[in-house]
Amino acid sequence: MEKDAVRWHELECSWYTSAPKQLTSNPEIPTEYLRFALRYEAAKRQPNEFQSATTESFNRLCAHHQFVSDERSRVFAMYAAIVSVLTKSPRKELYGLFVRRMFNAHAIPARKGWILAPEASFFNHSCCEFNTHVTVDKNGFLIAKTACDVEQGKELLICYVDADTDTLTRQADLANTFCFVCTCRKCTS
Repeated sequence: MEKDAVRWHELECSWYTSAPKQLTSNPEIPTEYLRFALRYEAAKRQPNEFQSATTESFNRLCAHHQFVSDERSRVFAMYAAIVSVLTKSPRKELYGLFVRRMFNAHAIPARKGWILAPEASFFNHSCCEFNTHVTVDKNGFLIAKTACDVEQGKELLICYVDADTDTLTRQADLANTFCFVCTCRKCTS
């Protein structure tokens, strides 16, 4: 498994260094989507049992293409074109990869970055009634912990954004990232 990770990383890095410098060195252009797609494509080329299951789970996630803004769609199309040239993967498949990542990735508060965990995508959002925190342990396993006792049958909720920010910031983050307006008590009061 460790040798696979080294090979994935070497392939990802060789593609990344081949990408146009104006894309990879411009501080105005976030490269996390580009790096994600290259890492995903590199891992697909070094298949193992874990990687196959992860890829299959990820491909079942919803993409919600209809909610992607025109601006973001243009950026995803540009990234898909670049990654397609570097990896020889189909543009349409790569575009779908970016959209799935947009709607299903979760930030990892204790670490810098995010994770794509299909299981975590089943949690719904609330800014004020969230009762669950999702983290990742040192082995990469998803851990969901409740912040309090939860009544049996009650839905487990997470906050998709920083719950401590003001309402306008939360609403903008939710609209821009997840394409919905929150109507919880905290947002409507």
